[in-house]
Amino acid sequence: MVDTDQLLRDTRLLEDLLGQVVTEDEGPEAVQLVTEIRQLARERRTNVPGAEAKLSQRIRSLNKEQVRLVARSLSIFFDLANIAEDRQRVRVLRKREQDRHPGPISESIGASIQQLKAAGLHAGQVQEALNKLDVELVFTAHPSEAKRRSIRAKLRRMRLCLEELDRIELLPRERTGVLTRLRADLTVLWQTEFLRPMRPSVLEEVARGLSIMPRLWEVVPEIYLSLRQALASEFPDHEFTLPRFLRFGSWMGGDRDGHPGVTWDITA
Repeated sequence: MVDTDQLLRDTRLLEDLLGQVVTEDEGPEAVQLVTEIRQLARERRTNVPGAEAKLSQRIRSLNKEQVRLVARSLSIFFDLANIAEDRQRVRVLRKREQDRHPGPISESIGASIQQLKAAGLHAGQVQEALNKLDVELVFTAHPSEAKRRSIRAKLRRMRLCLEELDRIELLPRERTGVLTRLRADLTVLWQTEFLRPMRPSVLEEVARGLSIMPRLWEVVPEIYLSLRQALASEFPDHEFTLPRFLRFGSWMGGDRDGHPGVTWDITA
């Protein structure tokens, strides 16, 4: 079992750092306001009598600047909670793989090939199944994934800081350096506009989509390698031929039905 205290540690660390940044930039009253709103929201969620009315009344009493402050603070807090949970998920998966070694972890490519063999399929039948395998992942500029690249980059750096804090051999001065970088990125994140100043063009949407390519260069070979290793492990006497079963498509820059900016000239 992975210690859930690590998740609590990361969440509290990020929450404390956010409080420090907001206090420094907006004053202690801002942190008190956000804390009050969060407490009322917790009470509403746990069905405390009258909590919903109090929360609604308190929100209605806020001026525009206070609304902006609360919305910004909560948005960033949820992003921080997400990267803490992502880090915990990585810990859980790594622990499972370590515990199951040399066997595959559940729901992995290796476990799937193992299940096929356990079900009685011979190598020829597995090859036939592979020949029919066709996975196409389609990228789209979906509004729910419309974070600015600069925001995503800062969150990615903060996620790497959490990873560094897990190092057993981390020296005190190194930990101080990691926390300093973490706080610096959080400060810049707080001061970065979450909304773009203008609507992105079609070609800007395409460019943002292409920004994911470096991750694909890393991950796709690992997928094919995992499959080759699983097949060799379960069927050592058979040499399989792997088709190009993983493909990618994109609606970005070509969605003429859904984006009025996609003209014939843009498509060309």
